[in-house]
Amino acid sequence: MLLAVLVAVLGLGGCVTGGGGVSMFTAYGSGDGAVLRRASAGPLAFSRARLILDNDQAYRSKLEMVRAATGSIEAMYYIFSNDHSSSLLNQALIDAARRGVKVRLLVDYNSGYKHLDLFSMLEREGNRGKGSLDVRLYGRPTRNMVMDAAYVSLGCGEHDRRQCGDWKLSEVEKSFRNEKIGSGSAASLGISNLNIAGSGLFLSGFYSLDFELMSFAVLKGGKIDSGTIAAGKSKLARKKLTSDKIRKLALLGKTFWLSRTGSLFQQVSSRFKLAFVSLFYGEVVNPIYDALSAYLPLSRRGFRKAARDWEHSWNFLHHKFMLVDDRMMQVGGRNIENPYHMRPNRLLEHKLLFQDTDLRIDLTGGGEDVRAAFERMWTFRTMVASIDEIRAHAPNDFAVNKPALKAAISACRAAGPRRKLACITSAFRRRAAGLETRIDREFAKMNRNAAIYRSRYRPLPRGARKPSFPVDEGALLAYVENLPFRRALALSPRRAYGSKTGREAAHGKHLNDLLIERMAHACRSAGPGNEKRIIINNGYYFLPAGLLRQLSRMLTGEIDCRHVRVTVITNSIHTSDVNIVIHFGRRALAALFDHVKQNRRPGRAAAFEYYEYRRALGGYKHPLHSKVWVVGDDMVVGSLNADIRSLYMDSNNGIYIGGAPRFRRAYTAYIDRLIRSPGKLRRLTPAILKRESAGYAREDVRAFRRLARNVHFERHLSAARQDAVEKKLLALLGRVYELSRQAMQPGRKGRKAGDRYNRLFSQL
Repeated sequence: MLLAVLVAVLGLGGCVTGGGGVSMFTAYGSGDGAVLRRASAGPLAFSRARLILDNDQAYRSKLEMVRAATGSIEAMYYIFSNDHSSSLLNQALIDAARRGVKVRLLVDYNSGYKHLDLFSMLEREGNRGKGSLDVRLYGRPTRNMVMDAAYVSLGCGEHDRRQCGDWKLSEVEKSFRNEKIGSGSAASLGISNLNIAGSGLFLSGFYSLDFELMSFAVLKGGKIDSGTIAAGKSKLARKKLTSDKIRKLALLGKTFWLSRTGSLFQQVSSRFKLAFVSLFYGEVVNPIYDALSAYLPLSRRGFRKAARDWEHSWNFLHHKFMLVDDRMMQVGGRNIENPYHMRPNRLLEHKLLFQDTDLRIDLTGGGEDVRAAFERMWTFRTMVASIDEIRAHAPNDFAVNKPALKAAISACRAAGPRRKLACITSAFRRRAAGLETRIDREFAKMNRNAAIYRSRYRPLPRGARKPSFPVDEGALLAYVENLPFRRALALSPRRAYGSKTGREAAHGKHLNDLLIERMAHACRSAGPGNEKRIIINNGYYFLPAGLLRQLSRMLTGEIDCRHVRVTVITNSIHTSDVNIVIHFGRRALAALFDHVKQNRRPGRAAAFEYYEYRRALGGYKHPLHSKVWVVGDDMVVGSLNADIRSLYMDSNNGIYIGGAPRFRRAYTAYIDRLIRSPGKLRRLTPAILKRESAGYAREDVRAFRRLARNVHFERHLSAARQDAVEKKLLALLGRVYELSRQAMQPGRKGRKAGDRYNRLFSQL
């Protein structure tokens, strides 16, 4: 996420019936067909369902589900950790597999790559009994990305610079031409498990966010000739490097990453370039990196598709989901990590504790259809890789042995240019821990952390916990997803890259489409004495163009919404764990306020109120992380942030709840009590937003400077360059306002502006 923020700053089908069958479907109202057409599974029959606000209760629910499993466990999470609470859950998953349960865990590749050894340990220990435990990661590099990594890290051999590019293209094409994966062609699948030259090491650095490792991959895989290195050293010896010269050298990065993919990889190219040189020389200079222009695949066939793949390489698996034996299910906003499953205590490293929401459902029908929905994600080979495949195309040996690599580089400083790389490789092998040793360490760490959780952590007593809310018996529940493919092509799914404004469902974004439709339905069904509420209780608010446009239509009265009140509750810059979203979201909010002021029809428009959490007292930060939507008579609880990334880029899931008036009223009353609670929330009105806008600009700059300090920008950028980046940030924030206003316009012009808006800010 942090890298994506920096990148943005620098440049930027049919209804599936559940266990209830047709008779259950016909018991509901005529409007429910619109819901079920968008659902991956449903209607779902249940004996009990409840909304869980309390972290301890949500954790105990998951743990009890795993311990009660007898047949199968399916789980999908963005973050899956090895800390204290997570380790106890991991032990329970291993125990379940050993007693005969089939356990399948799907985790996001970007967030999960650092835990590759953990997942290998889970597989090793979970497959030592009667059942099985398999882990896969979602968001694998495409074949184009693996080929590009091979190209970048492949040396020129005996060829000079003029011949190098064509020779490398030929070698890469030849190496990948006949690859088979299973019984199929790797090219037809669009994936690869090859590790050519330094491609595996390069990708390992990429997914570890370790740009020094990417640089070392080019040196190691390409076997850059000693003449280049020697020339680089001699240039260093002859030049006196002033800060101005360093700045000018830093601006020479018109290379593959920038030329090829524009704004997305500007930061990657800068960090890669600077790390490459500093790895050997510790100075921000360019004598060797300039020679790498021949190593960059600008002319490779299909580079436009590859550029798209790189742009969407941060498409996350954002599902939060557990299904046990097709009869117990839990979805919501919580990942598998301490801050989502604890109260304040000394085991929390950063005093960060999320306010979140899960929905636990005890199913009596429809669970097999939910499992089929999981199966479609699990078997989507275009984006999903097994642990063995990842160790083939992006082995993590160097990434997890970084101290050994640094020690090897230090030990070989005196080696001559011809022997340096061989010396480093040999010294690294002597120092690095092998895979089995690392897996043993993960096993010991899991047991140690689980023991610490058991002995040191005490959940809140039942009477002190946050409330839970039971769902009405007979309510309509449906499982809805934002998918990375078009569900209409289920037999041969094809990856969808983002979505188009106004065509969300056609691109797999069924939750987006459902929310837009339900918002309009709330306006149509409201009337005198039948007022409706729309409540967006969400930690991240920066709506994509489709939902922003629909909200603007309601608030201006373009559609008659006079009996509806819209309430947004979200984080402030003082409470959020991702402040950049708040800064950008406020610019879009200012655009919405101005658009409504100019176009509002008072007799038809919905009421609107926007609240932010105030800074909490005490030493802990409590960001809102819930993703709950009240939309008229309906609710959606799931993993879906109210921001562009979540709604446009990532996969997500949620449960639609209809026909549950007691549940909806109880939750709405809880929200109203929260609004009335002294010191909890602050209402942000157009007047306040306008009055504080200058202060926001100053705060934006201060926030960027804090971010720059955290990632040590001063090591890589001169003061003048940092100043230029700050100005770029302010210009980008201004662009948020402009494109927001344009996206709220009707017709084709507004849709095109909406598409630009979504794409530009989807990386946040």
